[in-house]
Amino acid sequence: MHLRVYLDCPHANAVVHAHPPVATAFSTHKTVLNSEGLPNLANKLDSVPVCPYARPGTEEVPASIAPYLPTHHALLLAKHGALTWTENLECAYSLMESIERITKSRA
Repeated sequence: MHLRVYLDCPHANAVVHAHPPVATAFSTHKTVLNSEGLPNLANKLDSVPVCPYARPGTEEVPASIAPYLPTHHALLLAKHGALTWTENLECAYSLMESIERITKSRA
């Protein structure tokens, strides 16, 4: 999964994968996140789609994220967690934290 991001997104120098609890719960309901109503996040995240479920550890995972890589910097992995990528580790981590904040505010 990480390698797929690096191969498909030349600007990506850091990838963060985590299992933030509230965001992971959102991913089970296939709820697409957007920054509507959260203007301080709008410049970081436009939307965070939910990828189709793929069994962890299989080649299905990188295939499930591939269609979203050109247009996003963050994804929810259905029933599995979240993935962010950007030009540096600090920004990728910040995006992950933002996803959890957004989901907490919507819970």
